[in-house]
Amino acid sequence: MWVQQVGCGVQAITFARDGRTLYTLDAKGRLIAWDTSTRAKREIAVGLESHSLNPEHFFELPNGRLLLDTSSGCELADLATGTLKLVLLKGRRWGACDVTVLPDGHAFFIHVTGRAIGRTNLLTGEELPLLEVPGVELNRRVTSIAVAPDRLSAFVNAPSLGGHILFDITPDHRLVRREPDAGVSTPQMLRFAPDGRTAVLLGIYDRQLTVWDVERREARGKPVWWAGGEVRIAFNPVLPLFAVPHTQNTVAVRSLETGELVRELDFALGKQITALAFAPDGLTCAVGGTNKRFAVFDVDV
Repeated sequence: MWVQQVGCGVQAITFARDGRTLYTLDAKGRLIAWDTSTRAKREIAVGLESHSLNPEHFFELPNGRLLLDTSSGCELADLATGTLKLVLLKGRRWGACDVTVLPDGHAFFIHVTGRAIGRTNLLTGEELPLLEVPGVELNRRVTSIAVAPDRLSAFVNAPSLGGHILFDITPDHRLVRREPDAGVSTPQMLRFAPDGRTAVLLGIYDRQLTVWDVERREARGKPVWWAGGEVRIAFNPVLPLFAVPHTQNTVAVRSLETGELVRELDFALGKQITALAFAPDGLTCAVGGTNKRFAVFDVDV
């Protein structure tokens, strides 16, 4: 296990696509690259926006740039020079936190109208046609979205829809409600797993976590308790596992088949877990906290 002091609280953490480098962004906006073999560090940039960063949207894109999704827009950091390029999500609703950015660089976001999903290719800056959400009543806007990695389906939540509803995304840029209905009525945060066939539902109010089988339209097991609060979730890219905070300062590695606890870890990282990330080979996981440290551990299950 590797535990590292960073100077101030870790806001986001991620591995490079080749797994040889670990990137951290701390509360002072310092972007640092860590060699995972030698543990040597290289400071890339200082003063980056960090407090409004979405830590789930902090990863390396196929063009070699690092994504920083903040309230002001999607910024792409050049890892060689530390310079930033801002890609505006035209029509993005101000303050909307539910943006899906896929590993291939496509961003999906709630449009300012509240009745459509906007799309932008972050690698090219191309704006794609809006996806109008059928059945959304005026003044009862879309509140959250989640898009599958293959970009062929999406869960959309709005009061007038009655919960998270699964839609297919058609080649002619329409959202078609999948039948039979695959709605999830309880207020939830929802994240697609990399396989696109599984979703993890996080109950913000009842603190219930459920693994949902998208194709079968049913839960894979009984709901289990989770810490609640800020959503921090990382999916293992190889093994059927995911990691979420278990309490405010411990990490739970859970089964993607049932949601059951596989392993609980306490690295004394402060009052709150702030960031989680698996390495591309799925063999290690990194976790950051509020007490100026991060830890990297083997996924020994």
